[in-house]
Amino acid sequence: MLKIKYPFKKFYLYILALIQIFNFAIVEAKKSTDFTAVLDPGYKLLTTGYSQEAADAFAKKTKKYPNSAACHIALGKAYKVLGKISQAKNEFKTATCVQPNYAEGYLELAKLQESDQEWNLAIQSFQEYTKLDPDDANRQGINDRIIFCQEKSASQ
Repeated sequence: MLKIKYPFKKFYLYILALIQIFNFAIVEAKKSTDFTAVLDPGYKLLTTGYSQEAADAFAKKTKKYPNSAACHIALGKAYKVLGKISQAKNEFKTATCVQPNYAEGYLELAKLQESDQEWNLAIQSFQEYTKLDPDDANRQGINDRIIFCQEKSASQ
């Protein structure tokens, strides 16, 4: 075994611990799921008119990955296409709960709240979306929707 003099022993052990931490981080990063790949078959079904089949596929994914906002958003979009607005809204709310920093959940939720004339809730969701995704290419459009909801809310 390698003999290390005392002043360097602590430093050596510290370096070994750092290496183990970085190796663990790399392994964990490789384990993370690519939800684009996981959800792509369902999105293909959805865009080709097989909405119920897409919803069924997305429902299976939300059971397998209950803490994935991407899965809940996908299921919500399928429900929205099927006209199941209440269920869609619940999936978008779930997405914002399981991953509060996932911007798309707030955008999809805000759109439904706006269409349901839940002006104040829509304002909050749109604003949260703009905080989380300040560089959105459609930023002006989102700001216009916030102003529209504020005007509607004030006129009630």
